[in-house]
Amino acid sequence: VEKRVLLTGSVLTPDDRVEAVRAAWQVDGVREVLNEIQIAERDALSYLNDARITAQLRFQMLTDGEVADVNYSIDTVNGTVYLMGIAVDQAELDRVTDYARAISGVENVISHVRLADDPRR
Repeated sequence: VEKRVLLTGSVLTPDDRVEAVRAAWQVDGVREVLNEIQIAERDALSYLNDARITAQLRFQMLTDGEVADVNYSIDTVNGTVYLMGIAVDQAELDRVTDYARAISGVENVISHVRLADDPRR
């Protein structure tokens, strides 16, 4: 069990961002909070584009026999893809990251993925 929380999305004010982090730390057992919340307004088109990117990446991972897709969480916010989970090895993580970068509309890929043999687990 990782006991890590990845916060993504967007809020309108810095105070909202701080409050989200504070709430995450209140959950029993949390050892690490990764704050990737953006301060920005989003419209419906942005949400739809982000959902398309996430679905496309999930599909590519599901159909690749060399990727243990269940080990990954994916979220996309304003064209930034956030990855979290545990990769079997560096080659698998590289495949997933390359898939994400190749999707139309992706501006950035941020990985919080650990390798299965990472001693920090």
